[in-house]
Amino acid sequence: MTLLTKKQWSILDILQNDEEPFEVVDGVIGEIDPDSTPLDTLNELLNLYKMGLVTIKQQPITALNQDFLVKEIHPESAKDIIGDLPEYFEHYCRDRKYIWKLDIGSGPAGVPFGIWIQLTPSGREEADKREYEIYLKNINKEE
Repeated sequence: MTLLTKKQWSILDILQNDEEPFEVVDGVIGEIDPDSTPLDTLNELLNLYKMGLVTIKQQPITALNQDFLVKEIHPESAKDIIGDLPEYFEHYCRDRKYIWKLDIGSGPAGVPFGIWIQLTPSGREEADKREYEIYLKNINKEE
């Protein structure tokens, strides 16, 4: 396998502890490349999916009355990643922020629109390779 780009590795790195919603993944890409768009993030996710490094699913938070289908997404194109939720994705793209808010504990929190990304075992193995330490060093220099 060829080396991942900094964007691709950064996506895998943010997923090390748990699955994350699309909004978090897009935020990581936006920090690396402020000129990127959510469509760029979809393209990065498609490439990672095709390499077998991530899985993608559509999953509602039923406690918050999201009522769309739970399903694994097997994209053939970047747009397939948004599953049955193109309206939510378009709404997210307008402001590039969570489209719903919820007051929990210390203040408002964002509510994901429904697309979740998770590492595969191969993705975890790839993210942990020594070759990517250069990306970690660059991140630490930026802080």
